[in-house]
Amino acid sequence: ASEIPPLSIVDSLDRDMTASHTDIAIVSIDRENGTVEVVNKGQSTLRLGTLDVLLDGNWSNGQVISMEIVGHADSRIWLPGDILTIRFSSDLADKNIKIVTGNGISVND
Repeated sequence: ASEIPPLSIVDSLDRDMTASHTDIAIVSIDRENGTVEVVNKGQSTLRLGTLDVLLDGNWSNGQVISMEIVGHADSRIWLPGDILTIRFSSDLADKNIKIVTGNGISVND
């Protein structure tokens, strides 16, 4: 009989598979109004609660006013093909922006 691999290995393989199917891209940045639009270009469904935002290399989730899926305002699930609008509490002038998914895939401007 074949052995069942430990759950930690299964979890790790599942994370790796999800990461290999994850792709996000910045669609637009409105620096003056502090908004960024990001599209889920991959095949993985992502959860908004697992995203991190870095401004100038510093963790900046506290500066996010809202994250909203265009056309699905009450959803916390980011499906492939959907666009996410991230609104910040201040403008983004001269800021480097990086968005990181829960599985470590990132995009920056």
